[in-house]
This record gives sequence, structure tokens and C-alpha cells, in this order.
Amino acid sequence: MARKILCVAEKPAIARAVATHLSGGAFQTHAIRGNQYVKNYEFEFNFGGAWGNCSVTMTSVVGHLTGLDFDRQYKGWMSCPPGSLFEAPVQETVDKDKLPIAENIRNQAKYSKALFIWTDCDREGEHIGSEVRNQAKAGNARIEVKRAKFSNTESAHVRRAALEPVNLDEYQASAVAARIELDLRIGAAFTRLQTLQLQTVVAALKEKVISYGHTQP
Repeated sequence: MARKILCVAEKPAIARAVATHLSGGAFQTHAIRGNQYVKNYEFEFNFGGAWGNCSVTMTSVVGHLTGLDFDRQYKGWMSCPPGSLFEAPVQETVDKDKLPIAENIRNQAKYSKALFIWTDCDREGEHIGSEVRNQAKAGNARIEVKRAKFSNTESAHVRRAALEPVNLDEYQASAVAARIELDLRIGAAFTRLQTLQLQTVVAALKEKVISYGHTQP
């Protein structure tokens, strides 16, 4: 029986394009439960020295799978001094609308030898790739993890990338993770601080939130 490789792209359109080029258009399409846009494309492909001839399932996410938030005891506006949010515990969880996509990755990973990540080759793509990796590892702790290095979906370029898998760039993924955590902590702390302070001196602001940055408290 041919080994199975799970390929995951950052967007449904990229997944379909890669599947089309690697399969020569000869793939089977399967819907996943809970998301109308993400599909599983199944076909055969010879990865050469990397993995040889394999059964492939190509699927996708739709951007980031997860979000970061504070533990429940820190969510109330008066639960702690705003400055405490710089050190309060945070949790990374799968976004509610992405749960079916994460479940699909875990289920497909159970029967796969390797995860081949096809997210964009930039910092954000590396972080999304790490999110995909974490879900795949939850389904199969021993799964091998590689990523494709590509910059467009032209056929020859895609096929070359498929034959030359590389490692995920953990440094770039970690840089994005740090930025996301800083955005959360700074945004929440300063939003609470300035909102609570201004509400005590400006009557018109009693029912308003004075946001700082992109993150709500």
C-alpha cells in the first residue's frame, strides 16, 4: 500500500491549484463536514527521493486556525489591575468557526506518514503552518512535518516544490506568535486602563469603550 501524505494549503484555491498540477487533473473531491469551502482532494503522486510514490490528500485551512485569549478569571473588566494583563496566563484555542477544519486535519493526520505544508512563504504563512502542524500532531504524534517552498502556482514551479520539501521556519513562526501575544496584552491592558480612567472623569464616556490597538479587552 502506498504511503499517505497529507498536504495542507493556506487557502482553498491554492489547495485546488496544487492538487490539479500534481495530479494532472485526475483527483477525487470530498467535502468536509462543517465547512462548505474546504475540500479534500485525493490523488497519487511520486515525490521521488523524499517519499516516493504516495497516496495524497490535499486540503486547506482558511487563514489562521487559532486565537489567543486570557484565562477566564482575567476577562472581567474589574477582575484585575490593567497592568496585570502583561503577565496573566493566556490560552491558544482553535477559533469556533475553524473547529471543523482543525478536526479534518487531525483525522487525516491519523493515517498519514507525513504532513506537507503549503502555506504562503512569509512570516504569517510559517505561523499558520505551525498551527496546522500542531493539529496534525494532535492526531498523529509521530507524523513527519515538512513544508513546500513556492512563490506561485505555475505548474512546473509547484511540481518542483513538491520534490524539494524543506523544514518549517520555527523562528519566523515564533516571531508572529510573539507579535500576536504582544498585541493582545498591550491592547487589552491599555484599553482597560484608558477606558476606566476616562469613565471616571467624562460622563459622556460612561458606556463607551476607548479601544487601544487592534485587541479588545
